[in-house]
Amino acid sequence: MGPISEPKGTEPYALAGDSPRGDYLSWTPDTGSHSLTAVALDSADQPVDQTTITFQVIEAPPQITIALTLVNAVSDADIGPLVDNQTIDLSQTGSSLNIRADVQNSAALARVRFILDGAVFREEGRAPYALAGDDSTGDYLSWTPATASHDHTVVALDADSNELDRRSLTFQVIADSGDPDDRDGDGIPDAWESQNGLDPQVDDAGADLDGDGLSNLNEFLIGTDPGVAGSPGTRLIYQYDALGRITRILRVSYQ
Repeated sequence: MGPISEPKGTEPYALAGDSPRGDYLSWTPDTGSHSLTAVALDSADQPVDQTTITFQVIEAPPQITIALTLVNAVSDADIGPLVDNQTIDLSQTGSSLNIRADVQNSAALARVRFILDGAVFREEGRAPYALAGDDSTGDYLSWTPATASHDHTVVALDADSNELDRRSLTFQVIADSGDPDDRDGDGIPDAWESQNGLDPQVDDAGADLDGDGLSNLNEFLIGTDPGVAGSPGTRLIYQYDALGRITRILRVSYQ
């Protein structure tokens, strides 16, 4: 490349110039080694200072991309892409699932780390890279997500555990029971859940919203408030079945 001069007294002084002033023009260097010398000239075009640098230009590596796919672990068939803010309805997808990560344009890929709800769930060192893994022949192992909101991050790593790229998203899992009055099939009517701060699309029967030792389902069955520990009414002595549900009230005593 021959010498290029910027007009006297015009800033910014740029290799490819600017037009209008301050709007830099584009320059794309050839790949290879380059030497660049910048010479400061006085009003008589006499050099007053100069500096020289050398630099190397290489081709930009292809951009790494991570695509996530929801998989039916029974048939090993793809259900479809998994994207941010997606809702997974187990009544439609089935409960035997897996998530595959397809990493594109990364010759350096060595492992894929799956992080679910803030904790490392699994690391995979060979394809297919799947959240719940496979049996080494491509037959996906089964994973059933809890009905709740989940944060999921997939990290592509090289052989030295350096991060190549990551993909993060949130998805919601529901289980529509087909009962219009109890869509999540947790034994608690949707209307009651909505009125009392529970989620009618998530099976939260076994949870304990107010932390008083009584599950949400049992709060519904005995008519107490699931959001208020020791809520007004009665104190009950009760028996449970194997699923933790109240089967019999033995005694009622007022507080």
